[in-house]
Amino acid sequence: MTTTHSRGVLLERRVELKKGEFVLQNSPQISRLMDRILLLHRLGPKPNLSGEWHGRLTTATDLRNKLTHPKSVPSLSAASVKKAIEAVIETLDELYIAVYKSRFPAAHRSLDSKLTF
Repeated sequence: MTTTHSRGVLLERRVELKKGEFVLQNSPQISRLMDRILLLHRLGPKPNLSGEWHGRLTTATDLRNKLTHPKSVPSLSAASVKKAIEAVIETLDELYIAVYKSRFPAAHRSLDSKLTF
C-alpha cells in the first residue's frame, strides 16, 4: 500500500496538507537515491536490508559522487567500475524480488552482454 507521502518521495514531488488532506504538488522535492530505493524495497513482504547489495551500492554511490563532484582527482580502476555496475545489477535484482516477487530478468548475465557498441 502506498501513501501520498510515499508517492511524493518516489515521484520527487512536494506533499502539502490542504483542507485536512495530503496532496501531491507539482513542485519538486528532491530525495536521496538510497532513500527512494529503500522505500521501494520496503514495499515487499520481507525486505533484505542486511544483504551485501546495500553496502556495495553505497560504495558505488560514493564512487559516482567522487566523479560527479570531485574535490580531488578520484582513483578509478576497471575493478572499481566493475564492482559498481555489479552493485547496480544486484540492487535491481533485490528490488525486483521485493516489488515483483521475481528476479531481475538480466541479473543472471552479470556483466556479460550480447550488445556491441
